[in-house]
Amino acid sequence: MHITESFTPDIVIPVTKVITLEGEARSGKGTCARELRDTLEASGRRAKIIDQGLKFRALTYLGLGEAAATDIFNDQDRLADFLVSPGTQVRMLELLGTVADMKDEDKNELLYSSDVSNASRIVGQNPNSHPIAISLLFDEVFGHATNEVDTVLVDGRCMEKYGRKMAEKHIAQYVMGFYVRCDSSVAATRSLGKIIDHKEMSLAQKDALLEEITRIRDRNRADTLRGIDAMREPHGAYALSLHDFMTDCPDFVHGETLDALLAGMVTLDTSYTKSISEMTGPVIALATHALELQDKERERFASQPHLWESAALYGDPRRQTISRLPQAVTRVAG
Repeated sequence: MHITESFTPDIVIPVTKVITLEGEARSGKGTCARELRDTLEASGRRAKIIDQGLKFRALTYLGLGEAAATDIFNDQDRLADFLVSPGTQVRMLELLGTVADMKDEDKNELLYSSDVSNASRIVGQNPNSHPIAISLLFDEVFGHATNEVDTVLVDGRCMEKYGRKMAEKHIAQYVMGFYVRCDSSVAATRSLGKIIDHKEMSLAQKDALLEEITRIRDRNRADTLRGIDAMREPHGAYALSLHDFMTDCPDFVHGETLDALLAGMVTLDTSYTKSISEMTGPVIALATHALELQDKERERFASQPHLWESAALYGDPRRQTISRLPQAVTRVAG
């Protein structure tokens, strides 16, 4: 069942909530998603992560395994034919199912090799790959909603608008989104696990670091040049200052100040964080508070359904109080 086309239920208040995490390559958004999921699970919420990038990597891995891989990746028309083939999509679902049960190190070896990473940007630039990935995304969220998962964290590129579409179609409540960025040299250093002074690096380490920096920059540039869902930093989103969270200021996290800061999208620069807790702490604090607000609003509407039903669509401004977020922010071109 393709939710994007045929799912039009009666107006209800969805139980499942969606938070999106998007941004630059190796910025730490995946780490933020995993830490947030673990925190939510520990608090009693059922939480799931959907990694959109994994779909593109799976398609890339399958393409590289073809006998005519060189021709496929050098010809966008041949790549399009490969992507839309029913056989390819069936094999992608099978591969994703297999990967879901793998240990992280095995999954990384299979789908996060340099060959797959380099070729995946070519798949991402082909417009035929996006409808496949988005259709599967909606199916997955609907499946989680059917199974009464409390919170779905979507990790990918340009996910905010799809979170809002899920809300408009009453599949889930869209809570908020995070756009995460990181200086490419810092991201590369973390990716290689070499947090050491540049002067102390060997020549081989410097070469590896330079290659990783170039790879990350190329991926980010390729994402901005996509014909569909090109990566853009949200303009008008709240720019979160990590300094606020590096000091002991519980009033900021729990007080009315936070309510006023929620702006649909929050931008976060992880370049200056020195630990996972520094990187993920702001995301966890904001997201958990926003979920609490969402639960309270849902309870209020559930007790007064006429307030909810007075709006024709979930995205209608009259329903804005359910999430305390404005409608879609604009994206900065470039």
